[in-house]
Amino acid sequence: MLLFFEVDSIYQRLKGSNSNGLCNDSPTRKQSFSGPKRSIPALPWPIGIVILHDSWKKENKMSAELGTLVWVLALQLIMWVPYILNVVMVRGLVDAVGYPANPKPMADWAQRMKAAHSNAVENLVVFAALVFVANVAGISNDTTVLACTVYFWARVVHFVSYTLGVPWVRTLAFAVSWAAMVAILMQLL
Repeated sequence: MLLFFEVDSIYQRLKGSNSNGLCNDSPTRKQSFSGPKRSIPALPWPIGIVILHDSWKKENKMSAELGTLVWVLALQLIMWVPYILNVVMVRGLVDAVGYPANPKPMADWAQRMKAAHSNAVENLVVFAALVFVANVAGISNDTTVLACTVYFWARVVHFVSYTLGVPWVRTLAFAVSWAAMVAILMQLL
């Protein structure tokens, strides 16, 4: 399910009203690409992607699967920030950017977060390849859209539970994200 807000909807939301008739805290928004229209869950305000280029609304041909891939990539872009900040705080800026002989260890949560990030990067290769192949093949249906959305949220849960050291939840979230990739693969075969 595509997780985009229309530019004018965000603008209206900031002003306190909404141009599409939905109340400001409504759980659904309409897709703004020229494909099948679905009612989709929207992310809470500061998390939503703001597209500032007005022509994007008229020309966007991105599928829901590619839209979810963009969200997965956005998640990847921010995963490293907290554990790097921990390295700077523990080791100091000079040792954080250098190669000290005996570096001070990171906090346990930061080590787990770094491992979760590495795992996410490893799985991103397969997920992105599946999404691109489905897009090129013109395969987009309810199963692929749902599988992409489930993959995104499973990776969020995996990242958080791995960081907090919750083993069963972490493993279950990983298994769900793997199953989502298998579901996309089955649509391609």
